[in-house]
Amino acid sequence: MEITNEINGAYVESLVNAYLNSRDFKRVTASQDQYRYWMRVFCDTEWNGKKVRNLKYNDITAPQAQEIYDILSDRGITFANRITAVVRKIYNYGMKYGHVNNNPWSSIQTETPKPRKVMWQPEDVKAFLTTAYSKFNTRGIGLIAHMAYEWAQRIGDMRMLTWDKIDFENNVLHLEQSKRRAIVHLPISEDLMDVLKQQKEAFDWQSYVAPNVNARNDNGYAPYGLEVVSRVAKKIIIKAGLDPELRLADLRRTATTEMVEAGVGIAQIMQVTGHQSPQSVTPYMKNTLTGATNACTLRSVHMAGGTS
Repeated sequence: MEITNEINGAYVESLVNAYLNSRDFKRVTASQDQYRYWMRVFCDTEWNGKKVRNLKYNDITAPQAQEIYDILSDRGITFANRITAVVRKIYNYGMKYGHVNNNPWSSIQTETPKPRKVMWQPEDVKAFLTTAYSKFNTRGIGLIAHMAYEWAQRIGDMRMLTWDKIDFENNVLHLEQSKRRAIVHLPISEDLMDVLKQQKEAFDWQSYVAPNVNARNDNGYAPYGLEVVSRVAKKIIIKAGLDPELRLADLRRTATTEMVEAGVGIAQIMQVTGHQSPQSVTPYMKNTLTGATNACTLRSVHMAGGTS
């Protein structure tokens, strides 16, 4: 499709589509699939009896933008904040090319979400994987979760993972993360390697490690969309008898916290997670009995003149 900066229409949907076909969007370093998903949700949101997609983008005022944000925040503050951040970019794009008069989203008041503290227990992970791997149609979701937990990576990167990133000869994953473009090199455990080898026998003729087998395309299979991963994972969680508050996105935080509790140094953790500063790892350093016990034990050994 030819890239232009023309907008065919005066409605929000027209502005969104123009951005998604622009060079500005091509330069996005985060997951472009996420942007598309968030914009679908945004356009389908109803305000004052109309879907946002059918509103004229130059007619939306700051108070109206605030009301739309408040409606989105009912689905989650973090979710609403991410959508709003993209909408701001889209309006700035429109202003840059003279289509938009002002950006009403730049002055709305967003909320600060409470840090999410939900954690998976090892038995939860085992139950989820057992349930997911038991059915062909959910095997891919199980593998996405398995990889995200073992490597402390984001679900988005795991669902988009391709075979060329896995070095089967040396049991290593070479990954460039989509969010910050950090490059990490991660070992593959024996258990996960066994699963990956089985998966490769069945799916190495197409690109994705854990494709959506219900989404065939010209090149084989399409990757799972974010909304599909969330929906199917929720069904697996319920079927496995787990806490419905669990989310696959919690696996990265769980794995990182487990490394902290195990006494792994922050520098080493950053080499796994791809965080660029020690401060970014600080939220994972929660107060737990395990962590406190390890600290007290190490202190006692030191005071006794022993070694750890």
